[in-house]
Amino acid sequence: MKIILFTLGTAGDVNPVLALGKYLKQKEYSVTVIANSMHESKTTRLGLSFVSGEGDRKLEEFSETPEFWHPTKSVKTLRDYLLSTLDAGYQALEKEYVAGETILVGSTLGFTSGLFSEKYNIPMTGLHLSPCCIPSPYNRFSFPKIIDSIPGAKGPTYKAMNWYYDSLYRHEIESFRRKIGLAKMNQNFYQQWLHIPEKTICLWPQWFGKGEKDWPKEVHFTGFLDYDGVEKKTEEIPSLKILKKEPHILFTPGSAVQHAKHLFGQAVQACRQFKNPVAFVTPYKEQLPSELPSNVKHMDFVPFKEAFPLCSVVVHHGGVGTSARALTAGVPQLVIPMAHDQFDNAYRLEAMGVAKVLLPRQIHHKSLRKNLQHLLESSPVKEKCQHYAKQFDSQESVLEKTVDLILS
Repeated sequence: MKIILFTLGTAGDVNPVLALGKYLKQKEYSVTVIANSMHESKTTRLGLSFVSGEGDRKLEEFSETPEFWHPTKSVKTLRDYLLSTLDAGYQALEKEYVAGETILVGSTLGFTSGLFSEKYNIPMTGLHLSPCCIPSPYNRFSFPKIIDSIPGAKGPTYKAMNWYYDSLYRHEIESFRRKIGLAKMNQNFYQQWLHIPEKTICLWPQWFGKGEKDWPKEVHFTGFLDYDGVEKKTEEIPSLKILKKEPHILFTPGSAVQHAKHLFGQAVQACRQFKNPVAFVTPYKEQLPSELPSNVKHMDFVPFKEAFPLCSVVVHHGGVGTSARALTAGVPQLVIPMAHDQFDNAYRLEAMGVAKVLLPRQIHHKSLRKNLQHLLESSPVKEKCQHYAKQFDSQESVLEKTVDLILS
């Protein structure tokens, strides 16, 4: 049996799907990953077949811009990228899918798989990586705090958000539907159509985000999937040797972020006040100040699974993969969300008592220092971190449960 995994996005979006593909390969299934081209090499290193699901415009063209990581502008920038992939993704599916011999799995951003499924009346399993992927007026973390605090404001705000997202996508989606011979949608694209697969698998534990009462009935919770995209032995990674010497405060704005110069600049000023060693993790060194204090080291990359347990605090953007790694490690988090699902994830972590949240406009060396000091010294935060670290099922269990759902 052949299994197609259709996914698009940055490492945080694609790596969990690769973890699934790796496990399926070990179980001797034939696996084809359709994704954006930046993930080709690590996909083929796992022995999985790779097919590009994007056209001439690559994700890097979009993710390298500051708009892609802006709280509001990111919505349109991501839209522009996803719509540019429709033709290439659909053609890849037509080439790879063999009727009666293939199982189709599509992630949230890989919604071209949903169009293919509808066109040929093919069963499909949907994968969601974070709770905000399924919109609901009952999800209080999806709203700015000021909206959540105003009685009766969430309903109208939710309707406006759905209308806005639908208006962003509908014209191009309808045009593509006509092109492939599908009728006009009679549903809201964002609120309803995205969530029509026969089965939807939520790749997080239910304690991180329970199902809301208006969610689709066929929703199953499995757990977070771990994969850093690295097959090296940990002893071959120099940065881990540095981290093992003493607990670090680790800053990581995200694997694809190239516009965190302000954050790193303010972080340098904040960390001058600490004796703790500090690690700035980014492949884009040009974001960093030209001179770093003696207690601050730059690292191009660290595998989070091994690195986070060696840290005293992790400062990150709120991506669900990074959040999950920090939860597993039982380490306090300072979350600075920038775009996409990061705000929802950040507010969940804060409500759990394992994190503090700073918005981008609040980035200042004084606020960084104050929050870092709190996280370093707070016993209640550390107790909560240890509590949630013990709630995780084994990766083998999560993978087995996920695969059983896909195959059932």
